[in-house]
Amino acid sequence: LESELAKQSKWISALEGDLKTAESRAEQFQATGLAAQKEIEMTLSQLQASSSEVLTRNTRIKQLESKLLALESKTVQPKKMKHSSSEGSIRSSKLADLERQVETLVK
Repeated sequence: LESELAKQSKWISALEGDLKTAESRAEQFQATGLAAQKEIEMTLSQLQASSSEVLTRNTRIKQLESKLLALESKTVQPKKMKHSSSEGSIRSSKLADLERQVETLVK
């Protein structure tokens, strides 16, 4: 009977050790899961900020494209009045500036 009791006691001790190991692993997995969740949340936040920035840039690009089209239509339409060459070069300069701004934002 004492031999059987000793076997049972060893078996219980082994099970308790296995239980502690399992609990330890569960805690590690939980900590890893929480760290991964925080990393995912940070990445999601960064993606949302990037998305917002892209939308803002797209809006700005559309505004600049509209200005560019307006300037192009002004330079293409025949003028009723003759303009000085300096006014034409100013318009060309503004047009070139807007084109550079659009290209910079598109990049």
